[in-house]
Amino acid sequence: MSDSAETAAILKQAAEWRDNGAGKVAVATVIKSWNSAPRPPGSRMLIREDGHAAGSVSGGCVENEVIFAARESLQDGSPKRLSFGVADETAWRAGLTCGGSLEVLVLPLPSADSKSGGAIAELCAAIFARKSGALQTNMRTGEMQFDSAADDSESDEIRGDIFREHFAPQKRAAIVGAVHIAQELAPLLSACGFAARVIDPRRAWASAERFPNVQLDSRWPEEALAEMSPDFRTAVIAISHDPKIDDPALRSALRANAGYVGALGSRRTHEKRLQRLTESGLHSEMLARIHSPIGADIGAKTAAEIAISIAAEMISFYRRNTQ
Repeated sequence: MSDSAETAAILKQAAEWRDNGAGKVAVATVIKSWNSAPRPPGSRMLIREDGHAAGSVSGGCVENEVIFAARESLQDGSPKRLSFGVADETAWRAGLTCGGSLEVLVLPLPSADSKSGGAIAELCAAIFARKSGALQTNMRTGEMQFDSAADDSESDEIRGDIFREHFAPQKRAAIVGAVHIAQELAPLLSACGFAARVIDPRRAWASAERFPNVQLDSRWPEEALAEMSPDFRTAVIAISHDPKIDDPALRSALRANAGYVGALGSRRTHEKRLQRLTESGLHSEMLARIHSPIGADIGAKTAAEIAISIAAEMISFYRRNTQ
C-alpha cells in the first residue's frame, strides 16, 4: 500500500515543474523492495532534464544512478527498470550497502492531456477526496490507468509488465486543543502524511497567527468530529487540558471507532477522566482504547519533545495495524 499523501505531494510538484516551463520531468518509483531497503514500494523521486531532483527512492544510496537513468529516459522517451542489491556492482558503487535490494521504475511524466496524464489526475483527485483506488502502470510502455473501484485492502503487485499500486484514503489527525503542543504537533503530523486540523472553540487560541498554514476549526469538538465522520484512519488527540473540550472529543472519537485516540494528562488525571467518561455511558472496552499518558515514553519534557512522542506513538500504531 503506497503512501497517498506523499504520492500526491510529489506528483503535484511534478505537474508544477512540467506546467511552469521547467522542462521535461521523469518520475522514478520504487516498485519492489526486500529486507532492509531504505525506502518502501511507492516511494518516488522526480528528476528534471537539467538534473535537478526532488524526493528519494533510497534515502541517498542509489539516487545518482537513478538520475542518470532518468535523463536517458527523457532523451529516448522509454521507461527504465533498474535493480539494485548488495551483490550488484552498480549498487556497491552507488552505496547501497544496507543489506537490502530494490527495483525502481523510471519513466517520463506524461503530458496533462494524455491518457496517462488523465490517470494521474484521477489518482490525485481521489487522494484529495479521501477515496481509495489503484494506479496501473505498464512498465514496458509507460501507459497508466486508474482503477477507482480497487479495494484499499489489496497489496501492490507486479504481474508481468504491469505494476499495480494501491492507495488508501489519507490518514487524518484531529488535534483537540490549540495549545503550545498543538503548534508543534500539527506541522509535524502534516510532514508525516496526516491531514491535520486543530479543533478549539476558543478563537483567541485557535488563530491563524498561532497556527500558520494549519486547518483550524472553531466549533465544539463533538460538532466538528460529527462532520468529519472519524474512521480507523482518523486519529483524535485530546490535549486541551480542559475536560469541557477534551471529554466530548473522546466520547465522539470512541463512539465513532476512530483509530488512534490519545489524551494528555497524568495517570491521576486520566483516572478522573475515565470516571467521568464511564458516568457518561462509555464502557470499559471503549475506554481501554485511549492512549494516556499520551505519546511514546521518550522522557519528553518540552512542547516539541511531547509532540515528537505523540507522533511516534501514532506512527507506531498505524504501522502495526495497517499494511
